[in-house]
Amino acid sequence: MRRYLSFCFGFFLISSLSLAPAGVSLAYDLELPSNEDRWIKVESPNFTVFSNADARIAQDTALTFEQLWAVLVRDLEGLQPASPMTTYVYVFDYFSDAFPPYGPFSKGKPVKSGGAFIEGRIADYAAIVERDYRYPTHAGIYHDYVHTVLDALYPGLPLWLEEGLAEYYSVFFIEEGRAHVGTRIDNHIAWLRNKPLIPLPELIAVDRTSPEYKEESRIGMFYAESWLLTHMLVTERPEGRVQAARYGALLREGIDRDTAFTTAFQTTFSELEAELKKYIRSRSYHYTVFPVSRTIIRNTTTSEMTRQEVLFRLGDLLGNGGSERRDFAAEHFDAALALDEGYGPAVAGLGLLDEAAGRYEAALAHYERAAALTPDDFRINLLLGRALARGYGGGATQEARETQVQRARRHLERAARLRPELVEPWAELGSTYLADSEDVGPGIDALEHAMELQPKRSDVGLNLTTLYVAEGVAAQAESVIVRMKAAGVDAETLRKAKEIGERVVAESELDRGARDRRREDLTADIGVAGEM
Repeated sequence: MRRYLSFCFGFFLISSLSLAPAGVSLAYDLELPSNEDRWIKVESPNFTVFSNADARIAQDTALTFEQLWAVLVRDLEGLQPASPMTTYVYVFDYFSDAFPPYGPFSKGKPVKSGGAFIEGRIADYAAIVERDYRYPTHAGIYHDYVHTVLDALYPGLPLWLEEGLAEYYSVFFIEEGRAHVGTRIDNHIAWLRNKPLIPLPELIAVDRTSPEYKEESRIGMFYAESWLLTHMLVTERPEGRVQAARYGALLREGIDRDTAFTTAFQTTFSELEAELKKYIRSRSYHYTVFPVSRTIIRNTTTSEMTRQEVLFRLGDLLGNGGSERRDFAAEHFDAALALDEGYGPAVAGLGLLDEAAGRYEAALAHYERAAALTPDDFRINLLLGRALARGYGGGATQEARETQVQRARRHLERAARLRPELVEPWAELGSTYLADSEDVGPGIDALEHAMELQPKRSDVGLNLTTLYVAEGVAAQAESVIVRMKAAGVDAETLRKAKEIGERVVAESELDRGARDRRREDLTADIGVAGEM
């Protein structure tokens, strides 16, 4: 999973790791949040907002994010929100000084910004300073959130289209009861009017190693032109969205990028470049406006946060933001435990810090203690089950390892019962059966459920194919590959799945003992387990 931190300066987006290495001392004096701050929690269907700002601001922030999600569901073909993506949004009051310790840092000091987005290991985090609830300017936050949606649902999307879509939706805002989608980005237009365009064959070939994407002097043009091309295709062409979907399908079929592009969009590069140049000079850029439904508000709950919950949530934000402030995160968890020594989430938070630092036995001990304190917490059961499945703490004997795997399954099964709509516990549970020589039926069932929730998740499809092949069940293995292709899984994953599937015939001729031995070989070859 991609991890990054983005800084938002108005409508300028700067994406950078900008994290100091472990052990770098902080030049900024960090203090725990004030006892005077009142924090509330707003829970909506797809987001959880934590805020020390006015309740109206927190509720409207939840509404805005839900409306953005609704727009994505409406606009993106094949979007299947069967498994929600956990996103925590931290809204800091503009008139308080609470934000700097939790926002972007560089060289031990806070970076002046309006917010940050972090793709974490278990959830995504957005931290923003809310100036005025009516006019949010969080383009960078929305940009990165769209990336997480695209990465989950359209893996392997060409970079120009991925960044173009992220920019297109980044300027989403709500004003006077109406949502605005795809409004113009003046900075991009100014750039495009004063610089020569990147030739389209070069633009669509850009990847994350290209100079156009890596060099500061060139990336601005890449973003601007990617936005322009995407904007023109989706707003000026009635069939543009259908053509974009066709373009992706052709790429997944292995068609070369130039042919896929010209075939899908039914034009030549020279014709489209001429159309783009004309579009740059246009004084009107169409966008979508539609009424905002406030029914979402009826599906939200607002509650006061306890001091220990505030400390845990802020510490969790820090712990996922990189190594520079892990010690400060630990201070938050310790302070929460000083108030309530039985507060399991804070204990698990310490475990996550240990795990991030490679202290796996210490992490396991914290997870086990957290589970004893809070046995019905989804997150804690998921963390403990995953740690046990990955061998934290180790077992010297085969019997000890088998016992540990059985314990892992019990906690992952509990996590799945607590949050059956989330894909992670099912994916993790299924992966524990990859090297099992006994009945793998429960593993197949878990992975089948995970695939229903998120059909495009490549590790799930590969692991499921592996189990079916190991059992010598040709039809089911082939069915998984067909479903992966229909869901739009990338070509490389499909290639791996087909290689596994080609072994079915040979495997079906082997006796059970041989298939058990071959299952271990397949698992070693694939090396795929659930990633968070």
